[in-house]
Amino acid sequence: MFDGSGALAREIGGIQVDVAADRLHPAPARRRAAILRLNTARMPTVGVDLDSLAQRTDGFSPADLRSLCQE
Repeated sequence: MFDGSGALAREIGGIQVDVAADRLHPAPARRRAAILRLNTARMPTVGVDLDSLAQRTDGFSPADLRSLCQE
């Protein structure tokens, strides 16, 4: 949850963790392609160029890519 100051507060395993939002970096294209492959491993992707899709998803976080695959 964002607190308005640009920090992300998250509870992980009962421990409060604060992360500065400006320190979160999107994944590079090669890693985005791997994330797309992982999240579509059990989906029919014949005719889908995941490398091309990875190039067009600049700025997407791993969570964004997962959401994209689930839609």
